[in-house]
Amino acid sequence: MGMKPRRAVPVVEREFWLVAKSKRRQKVLLSFESPKLFKDHHGSCYYCSYRIEGLENDQAVHRRAGGEDSLQALYIAMQLARIDLVNTTAYKEGRLTLSGSLDLGLPIMVSV
Repeated sequence: MGMKPRRAVPVVEREFWLVAKSKRRQKVLLSFESPKLFKDHHGSCYYCSYRIEGLENDQAVHRRAGGEDSLQALYIAMQLARIDLVNTTAYKEGRLTLSGSLDLGLPIMVSV
């Protein structure tokens, strides 16, 4: 019997609500893992993993973002998670919200 890989314990989470096309309301969970140091022959940086679960297609989104330090890795992961969420059909149709608001409370990626 194969062992299921252990998932890291999230360091922060946020719950959104999705109104399915069937009008049933379901929870969408966004979770971030603690940023981790990554070293290779080029030097070192940090990466932060995040997951989105509960979207209509029932497939979890699992991605990583990198940064110069742990704070930047977490911040970029938050920006990328926002992009993943606002690009869903449910969000575009106004069915994915944070406490009834389309403002998901995540940072917007801006070039300066």
